[in-house]
Amino acid sequence: MARAKPDGYQFVMGSPGNISIAPSAYKSLNYNPSRDLMPVAMGVQIPLLLVTRPDAPFQTVSELVRYGKEHPGKLTYASGGTGTSQHLAGAMFAQMSAVDAQHVPYKGSTPALTDLMGGRVDFAFLDTSAVSNIKAGKIRLMAVTSAKRSALFPETPSVAEAGVPGYEALNWYGFFAPAGTPPESVNWLYGQLKAAQEAPGLAEKFKAQMMEMPPPMDPAAFARFVAADTAKWSQLIKSMGLKLD
Repeated sequence: MARAKPDGYQFVMGSPGNISIAPSAYKSLNYNPSRDLMPVAMGVQIPLLLVTRPDAPFQTVSELVRYGKEHPGKLTYASGGTGTSQHLAGAMFAQMSAVDAQHVPYKGSTPALTDLMGGRVDFAFLDTSAVSNIKAGKIRLMAVTSAKRSALFPETPSVAEAGVPGYEALNWYGFFAPAGTPPESVNWLYGQLKAAQEAPGLAEKFKAQMMEMPPPMDPAAFARFVAADTAKWSQLIKSMGLKLD
């Protein structure tokens, strides 16, 4: 898509993994999102879930932070792989809370969840596929990673609310066009998406799929969002010294 003809007919969906994170995380990349793509509109946002075991020695974010500071170097957190949004959410949590926690990467969320339930790791930032295990009482949801409480989990505090001010780590999906796409084509697509987002009942349908539909962002607002998201992850990745092949 980054090399596609900007004829107004080519659009693609992007997410933090390939838009905000990849440019800083990978040693080489055959595209540059800020150069090759034009933000068009935000689609949906999905918080990650900060979870632990029901028998863990901490059951809230503040207890987790206190436990980590009282037991430096003892905590471990799982993710679905190095460089994933789950990994970076955990790294940012450790950095912002000043907790020494070791990252344990897995090949996907399922084995990470399995080892969390088995007691081989202490906590994890997982995607919403973990909801069934939360409802079954197999793991405990401590917080969501959106800046404020999520409509998906209204009884659960955000990480920021629960003790780490300023924390936010969202998954999102948005629409992009090749750089140079005519503004009228970009504005047309945004108008179509905005009309769809405002259709009665659509937000509830997304909610049933564990996705939140935020207020519409026009191309300029979405571009500012993407720039801020990219800057945030770039700063974290550089501080970690992370580079993937």
